[in-house]
Amino acid sequence: MNACPYTCKHFNWVRPEFPAPMDRGLNPDVSVRNAGVMEKCNFCYHRLLVARDTAAQDGRTEIKPEEYGTACQEACPTKAIRFGDLNGELKKVERDERAFTLLEELGLEPKVVYLKEKAS
Repeated sequence: MNACPYTCKHFNWVRPEFPAPMDRGLNPDVSVRNAGVMEKCNFCYHRLLVARDTAAQDGRTEIKPEEYGTACQEACPTKAIRFGDLNGELKKVERDERAFTLLEELGLEPKVVYLKEKAS
């Protein structure tokens, strides 16, 4: 657990319980892990697989940006969370003087870029 450089992993200490009717709201594409499992965000990989399959059915190899989004991105009221090609549209975010990554001095080359608050 302590090996994660971004301290994003957590240990699932308890067995998950979903009382009725909440048990019917579980996403069938995401497995519910039992107690004793390390967990960390996978950027909604199951959503990426659905978008990839949809593109393949349409005969495309590229996924359009509007076809894939994470749950946190969808739920963010300010639309501050964005995903995309680092060499494409997000390149301007990476060049922003407020942009920074966590623990980049360790040479980890993280792909998550944060923006500092604008100075007022």
